[in-house]
Amino acid sequence: MRHRTCLPTITAFSLLLLAAPAAGMEERTLIQWRFATEADGKLWSPGSIANLAVEDGALTGQPTGNDPLLISSVFDPIAATAGQWVEIRMKSAAGRAELYWTETLEGRYGGFSGQKMVLFDCIGDDTIRTYRVRPFWQAARKIIRLRVDPPSAGPFAIESIRIVAPAETTEPSTATRWDFRDGSMPWAPSRIDAQPGAPPLLESPLLAVPTEQHPIVHIRMAADRGEKATLLYVAEKSRS
Repeated sequence: MRHRTCLPTITAFSLLLLAAPAAGMEERTLIQWRFATEADGKLWSPGSIANLAVEDGALTGQPTGNDPLLISSVFDPIAATAGQWVEIRMKSAAGRAELYWTETLEGRYGGFSGQKMVLFDCIGDDTIRTYRVRPFWQAARKIIRLRVDPPSAGPFAIESIRIVAPAETTEPSTATRWDFRDGSMPWAPSRIDAQPGAPPLLESPLLAVPTEQHPIVHIRMAADRGEKATLLYVAEKSRS
């Protein structure tokens, strides 16, 4: 095993936030769409999608172009936090899907933009799969509408879409140092970002750390394989 010391520089934001819904954590649904009736399907408006219908408890359709999209109706504002995620249960062709959100209806695209979206990869088969996507949309402060762009390579069926948050809200930690040699585990494996074939992720508790006072992250670790590690962080007013 080799020990590496990593010293990445973090852009100086006013506050560093890392959200960690630990494995087994209770959750609460803030809003949910299930597709049991045609009326349920009409809550989402299609673009570049043919034959949109509700069949066997799912919203189904056939993309007709390179940018198929589904836009939700406007819903009551949800206060946006870093710890929330969007869960989409669907089957589709293999490829990349996109999740957009907005806090406003103003602008050329009704509030949607490339700065308010996140990509996720879909497995192409005939099985309904659960995709959990964390947008880190806290800078928006509120969310009033979603847009889902399924892969364009083939038909899709969406069983449900929901916005989820941890059931319990904990006070942010001001800790800036963790030592795992004593057997403690203040960081937890992520169950939100776990995807088939993806590398494992460990997450800190929710933090409140002024980054202008702590601009460097120092990591000392050992690994028996691989050459690259990635540090992800979330700031109060942006994501990275």
